[in-house]
Amino acid sequence: MICSKALSLLTVAAILGMLVAVIPAQPALAAPAIQLTPASGAVGTMVMVTGTNFESYEGDSLSIFFGGMEIITSPVTVPDSGRLETGFEVPVNTPPGLAIVSVIGPLGTTLANASFMVEAPEIWPDVDSGVIGTSVTITARGFYVNKLVAFYYKHNAVTTLLGTAVADTTGGCSHTFVVPSGYAGEHQVTAENEIGNRVFQASTTFEVIPQAIVSPTQGSAGDIIAISGTGFAPVEEVSIYLKTTPVAYIASDAFGSFEGVFKVPAMSNDSYAMRIEDISKNRVLMQFPIVAGASLSITDGHVGTEVIVSGNGFTAGAELTVRYGTTEVAQASVDEDGSFTVTFEAPPGIAGQRTVTVSDGNNTAELVFTMESTPPLTPVRQLPEPGVEIRSPVVFDWGTVEDLSAPVTYTLQVASDGEFADVVLEKSGLSTTEYTPTSKEQLRASKDETAYYWRVKAVDAASNESGWSAVGSFRVVASFTMPSWAIYVLIGVAVVIVGFLVYRLWKRNRTSYWE
Repeated sequence: MICSKALSLLTVAAILGMLVAVIPAQPALAAPAIQLTPASGAVGTMVMVTGTNFESYEGDSLSIFFGGMEIITSPVTVPDSGRLETGFEVPVNTPPGLAIVSVIGPLGTTLANASFMVEAPEIWPDVDSGVIGTSVTITARGFYVNKLVAFYYKHNAVTTLLGTAVADTTGGCSHTFVVPSGYAGEHQVTAENEIGNRVFQASTTFEVIPQAIVSPTQGSAGDIIAISGTGFAPVEEVSIYLKTTPVAYIASDAFGSFEGVFKVPAMSNDSYAMRIEDISKNRVLMQFPIVAGASLSITDGHVGTEVIVSGNGFTAGAELTVRYGTTEVAQASVDEDGSFTVTFEAPPGIAGQRTVTVSDGNNTAELVFTMESTPPLTPVRQLPEPGVEIRSPVVFDWGTVEDLSAPVTYTLQVASDGEFADVVLEKSGLSTTEYTPTSKEQLRASKDETAYYWRVKAVDAASNESGWSAVGSFRVVASFTMPSWAIYVLIGVAVVIVGFLVYRLWKRNRTSYWE
């Protein structure tokens, strides 16, 4: 009996095993899932919900919950594809933080979940400190989407609107501004927008640090230096020290800014630490080099102008050279205190600015002297007079021109046409007011009714040129000349006559002797 029951159980097991082998296995269905786009954003952000693997719920009505509250009032019906697509806007009253988006089935069961980060209003600068005038970009997020965000800057107890920007589809935006005048320390930057009764606001700080500017950036003893500063404490005394020597005290205004000057003290040539500091210990440190310096008693003039060069900070006892352009014009010995004084006369050259260089081999100073550029007066023609006929050699004569930049020289031109396209004679650098062409420069006799034309101009020692004089014309007529063959004939005749006379004289003397 027992064996019969065991046999029956084995037979049933075998049949079940054969059925399992014959019947194909059914695959397990994937669990429904949802994806949020975007996954974070501010209040007002439009969130798209995409669901997959909802085939088992085809035709069913599902509900979407956000942070435990149903977000879509009308149920979402699952299509034949099993792909769920819907969207919602993050509610105005949603607090910042992580919110769960859930898909709830017909029986109240949760089919799928996803997380959405509700961003809180926040702003931050690309730089958190700087001087007045610094360009700062403020980045914001967590503000109500598609609404203007206003940016404010608080300084000197006054709140100033910096500008506005529109929050994008997730509540982010940015604004760039230039730090306005204000005193040192932290200043509040605020951004805000609102929807209904809810205000979205965030703040950050920007630290204004002091700044000082000196002009020029170096100097020599006795120089007056301009100095200005921003970002110091308001209405306080600002002290300027060169090494440990106080050189100026200047009061700042209500915005922490100041302007003033100081005189470079008599100190040896070196680079010194400069400290600019107010009572509240706002401080700027920089280096200020004291260098050898020189000055001119007069900075413009004409050729021959007497110029006095003086300076200090040079090497005591050194031999000092003064150059005008590349021309050495003076030498001097530096005194024991590093000072010197030397005089020179502005040499001939070219009009305009010229560099005066003072050097003792170790220290150099460059100064500027401006040579006058006024042209001399135009010379007046005198000889030859207009329209005359003259024989070579032709003598040209004109009136004297006086000029401060002496000496004055002259340029003479003679041409075969009134437009001076064909210049036959040109002489420049003439020091007198008269010129006679050399034998090689003699003008040929004019043909027919043709004439020569001439003009003259003055050039001073600064290379300033006058205009050309009025044009004069003249004709050269031929002088009487004997042909060469005639000259030879006359010479021959003269020789014959002289020979005949000598012969007659000899013969007469001989006859007298015999008598």
